[in-house]
Amino acid sequence: MLDQSRTPIIEALKAYVDLKPAYFKVPAHRYERGVSERLTELWGSDVFKYDLTETVLTDDLHLPIGAIKEAEDLAAELFSARRSFFLVNGSTCGIEAMVIAAGRKGRIAIARNAHKAALSGLVISGAEPVFLLPEFSSGLGVFAGVSPEAVEKTLSENPDVGAFLLTSPTYHGLVSDVRAIADICHDHGALLLVDEAHGAHLYFDEKNKARGALACGADIVVQSIHKTGGSLTQSSILHIGAGAESLESEVSSALKLVQSSSPSYLLMASLDAARRELAMSGGEMFAEGVRLSDYVRAELRGMDGVRCDIPQSVTKTKQSKGECGIFAVDESRVSISLAELGLSGFELADRLFEEYEVDVEMADDRNVLVVMTYANTKDDADRLIAGVCSVATAMGRIRADHPVGLCPTPLHGRGIVALPEMVMTHREAYFAETETVAWSVACGRIAAEGATPYPPGVPIIYPGEKISLEVWNYIEEQRKAGRPLQGITDPTLKTYKVIK
Repeated sequence: MLDQSRTPIIEALKAYVDLKPAYFKVPAHRYERGVSERLTELWGSDVFKYDLTETVLTDDLHLPIGAIKEAEDLAAELFSARRSFFLVNGSTCGIEAMVIAAGRKGRIAIARNAHKAALSGLVISGAEPVFLLPEFSSGLGVFAGVSPEAVEKTLSENPDVGAFLLTSPTYHGLVSDVRAIADICHDHGALLLVDEAHGAHLYFDEKNKARGALACGADIVVQSIHKTGGSLTQSSILHIGAGAESLESEVSSALKLVQSSSPSYLLMASLDAARRELAMSGGEMFAEGVRLSDYVRAELRGMDGVRCDIPQSVTKTKQSKGECGIFAVDESRVSISLAELGLSGFELADRLFEEYEVDVEMADDRNVLVVMTYANTKDDADRLIAGVCSVATAMGRIRADHPVGLCPTPLHGRGIVALPEMVMTHREAYFAETETVAWSVACGRIAAEGATPYPPGVPIIYPGEKISLEVWNYIEEQRKAGRPLQGITDPTLKTYKVIK
């Protein structure tokens, strides 16, 4: 057992700064001396002393043998991984790395709700994907889980698939049956890769810790510690599963392609510190987030036109397989909808911020999503409740005065029901000759660029895919509503790049 109370990177940085050596390395600001006053007035100066680079004491992220290796070993022990790699380019580079590493095993099956980083991994590696649609929850209006049956069918029909990329939990906290999916993948000789960016904290939940992807047999897992564990933004961890020894060198090689050669020691120190706090009191931290989320749900439950309950499928123990592929739910997340009152999630998010100074994590056509953590307060929760109640009451009055013509009209609450046809691989499309056409005539053409609502960062169309009428209508609804789409050259979507 390692001493989880230690923070090796922080200790090394402190030891170096205490020596006060004459510093002739990058970065240029030389401890706190050369930092702009605009920053020091806001943040103070002490933090900049520790913005260092590779030294004899501080180790090297790309060849760790000292403090960084010790910190990564502590993380591996905490999460029961074989090996852990600190990431300073976010989970994005971790997803890219695992797709690149697994691309050598054959084609890659990917659940269609994968983050756009999977596309970058496919372009770099040249791997050919086999997509499958997750289950769609009409009640929530979002993609939910991936059923084991869907994975079995995909792998049986595509025996050359060497890996499956699953997102669990989803942005909305919906967890698939990872253990069953892992068993199916391994029975077919395929790796299980899990984007667990939103799920590191679940390992410290008494109800869900056994459902963490590493505990369920996943081979490579990526977690955004900054999202739920308290480290600084852009700091994440990639874990190699206990039974995936052969992947270490391939993942390490892939990370050298996609991760900065000038890693931030502030980010790595924050990972070191967050891991310690999770080890020391992760259970209490997670429980506090759930307690506040339960409080919000209890206060809003029963209010006319407001929906915020946990999906019923996971509250009924007899439904062990879940509904819509949902095996478990992260109860610290609260999804709130006023769609029954005619208000989209986007409109609700805007009103909460502009009128009540309440800022939510994301919005979609039906819902706003609240990420409640150990660091939130009851005052935060009360402000959210008051804002939602006020907006709902106002919308209820409007609906009572205008009962006709105010039905909810979520843009794509039905979801995409058919996968677009892949005409060429994403790498081929990335390097193909393109042309720009009017968006109005893009239907039927082969996309040369993706279109991705962000958050959650899930592409509607990938480069190399044919733009079906369903996809065109889906994106057109986004355009008409003025929703921003990442990945497109023309933000107005008057024009669109297609393969020539």
